[in-house]
Amino acid sequence: RESSRPDNLKTVYFIPSFRVIDSVTLTIDEYCGLLDLARRRVIELGGEPCLLLHQTRSDKAMVSRLCRLGFDPQTVVQADDPVEVKNLIAQSFGVVTSRLHGLYNALNAAVPPVVIPWSPKYKEALKLYSCESQLVDTEDAEASVIQAIDNVFCAVERVNIQRSCRSAAPRLEKASENMWAIVKRATL
Repeated sequence: RESSRPDNLKTVYFIPSFRVIDSVTLTIDEYCGLLDLARRRVIELGGEPCLLLHQTRSDKAMVSRLCRLGFDPQTVVQADDPVEVKNLIAQSFGVVTSRLHGLYNALNAAVPPVVIPWSPKYKEALKLYSCESQLVDTEDAEASVIQAIDNVFCAVERVNIQRSCRSAAPRLEKASENMWAIVKRATL
């Protein structure tokens, strides 16, 4: 379905990436199985899992496989506009992502993420926001993804994640301003 947000206030968007498989971090069976485990845990905790696609060509092949595992095809949201993706994520209860843009959109909106990484960039991004506990350890992926999802739904952990995200924003904004000032001086 075209980008319409489910009414459930505990919508958790799953933002898959074929890069997890291309990078040989996990096989397609391992990755899809891990996403399915995460989906089932979200449901157990009262959430509504929805697939959010914003790189539709590259990730569409995974969608049919994930729907066969149990994702509801009626809750697949396709949003090609980056602003629309950002807004959907900002309104969600949480995200399970393997896409860097999805992660940064969640962190900047103080939406608790669960990150299945394929590159060291994800760990560094979470470190900037003091949210390293939300990185899935691919060596112990099943236990790690369950713990990270539990953190999203646990009131105390959720508030801690949101507080960490919000407190990082001014520091990161200042660092960005400083960087652009340096760039401006260097190009004049």
